[in-house]
Amino acid sequence: MGAPLSAEDKASMPDGPLTNSPGAGAGRLWIARLALQDYRNHPMTALSLDHRSVVLTGSNGAGKTNLLEAISLLAPGRGLRNAAYADLDVLGDAREAVERTIAALDAGKIRVAEKIGGDWQVNSWVKEAISLYFRIAPVETMEVGPFEYYDKIPTKHDLAAAGVRVVPPGTVRY
Repeated sequence: MGAPLSAEDKASMPDGPLTNSPGAGAGRLWIARLALQDYRNHPMTALSLDHRSVVLTGSNGAGKTNLLEAISLLAPGRGLRNAAYADLDVLGDAREAVERTIAALDAGKIRVAEKIGGDWQVNSWVKEAISLYFRIAPVETMEVGPFEYYDKIPTKHDLAAAGVRVVPPGTVRY
């Protein structure tokens, strides 16, 4: 976990997070300050804003969508990614279980769906683990021969030993 906001950081921000003051931007509501601590890929982020429009730029995985999601959670209901605020803190406890489930799926020990007694059964808990994996896995640059990938899912290795044939430009992942 990151350190809490310092007194200096707090003092440099306007008095309230939402402002509707006279003068420039009068009649409009805007976020004057936003502080995130240990939220997704933002260990410590503090923004001071005014009435002007904001444009977020940055590379993939920089945290632009996470910042928008944090703002969306200020409104009632569900956030930008349709996650309820109460559900967001579950990942810390679930991380190890999600990683074990993905490893078992990768090894072929479990399946998302399987035929049991002539009927297909969907293992919804495996589907949930896959969805949660995308929330906990970092985006990484991977190089495979002359190819470069920027993704959350690593490519598979030792395909010949597994008896898997892949032809260019195919890719095998989890």
